[in-house]
Amino acid sequence: TNMLRGAEEDGRWEVVRAGATTSLRATWSVSKGFVFSWLVALGISFSVTMLAVSGGHIDTTVKTMWLLNVAIFLPGLVFAGLGILTSQLAQSRLRALLYGTLPLAVLFLARGAVNTSHGLHWLLYVTPFGWSQLVDPVRGPNTVWLLPLFGLSLLCGALGLLLSPRDYGESVIAEPADVRSHYALLSKSWQIGRASC
Repeated sequence: TNMLRGAEEDGRWEVVRAGATTSLRATWSVSKGFVFSWLVALGISFSVTMLAVSGGHIDTTVKTMWLLNVAIFLPGLVFAGLGILTSQLAQSRLRALLYGTLPLAVLFLARGAVNTSHGLHWLLYVTPFGWSQLVDPVRGPNTVWLLPLFGLSLLCGALGLLLSPRDYGESVIAEPADVRSHYALLSKSWQIGRASC
């Protein structure tokens, strides 16, 4: 959201769009840049993991360590896809962040509920955090759970790219033109406290 809607809010996106490019191309370039940085981070993590186990004290394979790192990093791609999508849905970065944070918070709470009750184990099957755990690269690799992680990130990212050719400053979900002011921090006690400082 910072690289897309945040750049548009700050006026940086206008500079990018002033060149010989379209909103779709610019969004695609930002998305490719994120995927590249994600791959670099995954490679660094995998290298460090392999160095840590190379002493021979831990009996493991390269495939297991690779799957472990991929399972840890894949939810990051889901979050990125969601960020691309919500950047097109909302008119401000704060609202785009809110649109993305709410479903992630619900999914994270669902994953946390699994730890509190054995009867809620089925919740692992409906959240990206659970899918990452179900890969289970160390005890019994189940690579089929990588597919929904890849699929959800691609779906959200593709939807965001499809919605990106829009007018500058516009969004899919309309927001009210007038914003209600909040005066909570302008109370007398706050002013007296500031004056005494």
